[in-house]
Amino acid sequence: MLKEFESEFQNADDLIIGGSSAGSISVGMNLKKIAELNNPNIRFIHDGYWLDTAEIALRKEWIDSKRVMYLHPQWPNDCVEMTTCYPSKKRLQKFNFNEAFIVWNVGDHYRRSDNDKLMKESIKEDINYFGGGISLSRETPLLLGRRKSNHVLLFEPSFYQEVEGVKIKDIFENWLNKTNGQKILINF
Repeated sequence: MLKEFESEFQNADDLIIGGSSAGSISVGMNLKKIAELNNPNIRFIHDGYWLDTAEIALRKEWIDSKRVMYLHPQWPNDCVEMTTCYPSKKRLQKFNFNEAFIVWNVGDHYRRSDNDKLMKESIKEDINYFGGGISLSRETPLLLGRRKSNHVLLFEPSFYQEVEGVKIKDIFENWLNKTNGQKILINF
């Protein structure tokens, strides 16, 4: 798709590339190709997958595990292993990207680290750095839909729900449209 629409992507006034869950991982793994578009107007959406500092520390222990090697027998040539390829602050900074909307919740069932204190510090710092995002505490009730956790929030029905009196939709649309409204919701 990057090749097919290369000219349009290179010349876009506002190019937003995003993914949810595994799609977020895919965006992280393709950042080198995205950077090669040479468009200074690229922004990202990472909904439901992000490597905060706590996740990176834990996942470094898994680098040579059989499961990881099965899932990723070969990494893109600009990656060494999982923690250098999956979406994270360091990964986006490597290619000088500085605008993103990140959704990564303390109770997300794909989050593996149990260091909630470090995760909260890290995700708060990451969301503030990139200018948009949502991070919900473990105590936030599960939003509507068939859920194990508040994993992936930018789809119906959770997109239209309120958390602490603020609609998820409004937080996201303020970031998307670059308005002056609230672009960050962190409730811990």
